[in-house]
Amino acid sequence: MFFAALVITITAAAAALMLTTIIRRLSNYKVPGSPLGKLSRWHYEYIAASGQMAHHALRSSKGYPGPIQQIQPTSFSLTHPRDIRQLLGTPSAFKSPYYGILKFTSTNSLLSTTDAQRAGQMRRVFNPYFSNAYLLRMEPLILAQGIGKLMHRWDRAIEQEGGEVNFCDAFNLAAFSIISNLVFGREISEEGEEMRTVRWMADATTYISLRAVLRLLPDWLFGLFRKLPQEQRHYMRMRGYVERAVEHRRTQGEKKSDLLQALVDCMQPPLSLTPEDVLAEAFLLLIGGIDPTAYTLTWTLHLLMLYPEHLGKAQSEVRSLFPSQNHRRVLGYAEIKGKLPFLDACILESMRLVPVPCVQIPRTCPAGLRLRESGAEVPPGCTAFANIWGSHHAEAHWAEPSRFDPMRFVDNPRLKHAVFAFGHGTRLCMGKGLAMMNMTVILANILRTYNLALPPGYTFRGPSITDKQGVPRLMPMTQLLTAKPRRPDRDCRLIIAKHTQD
Repeated sequence: MFFAALVITITAAAAALMLTTIIRRLSNYKVPGSPLGKLSRWHYEYIAASGQMAHHALRSSKGYPGPIQQIQPTSFSLTHPRDIRQLLGTPSAFKSPYYGILKFTSTNSLLSTTDAQRAGQMRRVFNPYFSNAYLLRMEPLILAQGIGKLMHRWDRAIEQEGGEVNFCDAFNLAAFSIISNLVFGREISEEGEEMRTVRWMADATTYISLRAVLRLLPDWLFGLFRKLPQEQRHYMRMRGYVERAVEHRRTQGEKKSDLLQALVDCMQPPLSLTPEDVLAEAFLLLIGGIDPTAYTLTWTLHLLMLYPEHLGKAQSEVRSLFPSQNHRRVLGYAEIKGKLPFLDACILESMRLVPVPCVQIPRTCPAGLRLRESGAEVPPGCTAFANIWGSHHAEAHWAEPSRFDPMRFVDNPRLKHAVFAFGHGTRLCMGKGLAMMNMTVILANILRTYNLALPPGYTFRGPSITDKQGVPRLMPMTQLLTAKPRRPDRDCRLIIAKHTQD
């Protein structure tokens, strides 16, 4: 009897403690949010690991309207553009420990480190190679390896394959060629290697993304990697590619003036980087230089195909300024910069609708943070997430946010300051200038040179396949670290033909 009474007492006490904890967590902060998120961090971690972070960010901002939502017991999500700018512009709002999942090797890179001093040192190493002056000096190489090779392949496809191309593969290969040459001084030497390179690169980044998000969950889930033999094998191939490039540069006699050489030089004092440090930074440059550019281009062209009126307007803008009598002459960035406002607006609107590299940007606020716009306060020691997807789709800030409408940026250029696909302020992505240069040049030359059409019989997506609001449906996406098409083999096909009249 005594034992039974003791068990009942302990059980009742545990239940009371659990109930008290639940009530306290649900009422601790007077901020709207999911009850599951308020009770446990695992709810949000599972969403992130399952590739649903973008959808959750959107649902959270719509389900709990307002500038701030609670998404974990000590984490909050911000959606108002001014609050996001304040958060990302606050020096005392440091990188959250969440960045630790972004380690590509056994050591931290500029992306994953939470050491402000190390991050500042590496930024000073990288910055000269992303300056406008350096990019303009390297423009001939960028054009030749990017749009030059892409147009050569597409011209060959018109002659040999009836003009059918996969634009997602084409953009990935173009971005890889540019970064491989610009950073590593290497290129793909065999034509037959091109598509195999696209496949192993896609598998490798999938493996890296899965490995990152699974770090959010219990350790035993790493056993899932045994089910990804091909992705892991291709990750090792990518790692080998980077390791060979680094080792070749370390041992060769002649020095080059590029980013890889700058990293190798940093193995000497005062930075004294280890070989693994150099590998981590080189990995960051490869992956960070490919995915945001390639997939923003992919979503932009996909959206233009869903909205023929905008496609026609963008083509007319380019062709009226740059007649295409000589298709062999590639338009350079210095030639077109600032002259194609509608095309620039198309890229901005694509980054608003599908911000490829960013979903939520976490920052830890040691001293707390009172948000000037919303008046809300992030308590000391808590994490504030800049909810990029939620902000970009908030009806309070955007008219018809689910519709692709580049004219919103033409009519109101100041709206570009509410697009955070590359971050903001001192936390702005260093590679933004290179990415914008590549995207503008590639799209301008494609729209000038080719007529584009969906393949015959393609019925999965198109201008006439709409949701209940009459908005064309986007192709399905997967979102781990970046937003990618789920079925690029099916949904990223086009029929192209040379444009012959202006």
